[in-house]
Amino acid sequence: MSIFNPWAEVRRLKAQLEAGYETYRIEETQQQAEWAKKEARLLKLERDNADLITELTVRGLVIEQRNNAIKSLKEQLAKAVDPRDPKTGRFTKKVN
Repeated sequence: MSIFNPWAEVRRLKAQLEAGYETYRIEETQQQAEWAKKEARLLKLERDNADLITELTVRGLVIEQRNNAIKSLKEQLAKAVDPRDPKTGRFTKKVN
């Protein structure tokens, strides 16, 4: 601090402090905006993930139902067809 003009030194330091605070405020605002964007993106990804899980679950159920239907159909066909003679390979009549 100058002994000849102490108030000029005080004004300079005060201006430097205000400039530092303004820089901090701008950086803080930018950081908050970035966090808001990241938060919005995270929420979108969570919604997309939930939609995919729902879709996969539905597809899994459809595939499971289809497999059960095919299995049931195969069992019905096996019961409906006359069995083959293991030696000759010819169809034989069912014994009821």
